[in-house]
Amino acid sequence: MDNLLESDPSEIKISVIPSSADFSIEPNPLILENGNQVQFTDFSFAPSDWHWFINEQLVEVAQHPLLSFDSTGSYQIKLQVSSEEGCTFEKTRTLEVRAVMGIAEDFIKQAILYPNPVGEILTIDLQQSPNERYTIEIFDLSGRKLLQHRLDNQLTSINITGFSPGIYSLILKSKNRIQNHRIIVQ
Repeated sequence: MDNLLESDPSEIKISVIPSSADFSIEPNPLILENGNQVQFTDFSFAPSDWHWFINEQLVEVAQHPLLSFDSTGSYQIKLQVSSEEGCTFEKTRTLEVRAVMGIAEDFIKQAILYPNPVGEILTIDLQQSPNERYTIEIFDLSGRKLLQHRLDNQLTSINITGFSPGIYSLILKSKNRIQNHRIIVQ
């Protein structure tokens, strides 16, 4: 103990630099009949480099890549960002890639969504009595399913007052048919 040196206390400054990884996927779900490209947009805070993984395989190092998908399925998309200080952050989201099979021309014409942009109530008019069971699913831009609702009538009103302003994907589907719409919530 005699060898210990005593010194005056010194001030140590620790800087906390906020950082995180975040991104959006557009469109999600991807309907192959409408094209096969997906835009990934980085929203991370102060990154210095980017690594994009699909199902744990590194595929891109650009900040906002545009990638193509040719096969249906669920893909785990991971963004790994690093800060200049050497810290690494990750965010993973799921991309759904679907094929459209058997869409009849009359199915495309029969669904009308209004108003769009919408404030509180979205109306879906099938233009005829549904002889098939229809379901709608609403997804945010990150691919999270926010609502699933069965349509039992020709005219259905959906209350969306809990939705934040933004762009959403509405999928109208029956047993063998899928139709994709974009709705804007004000």
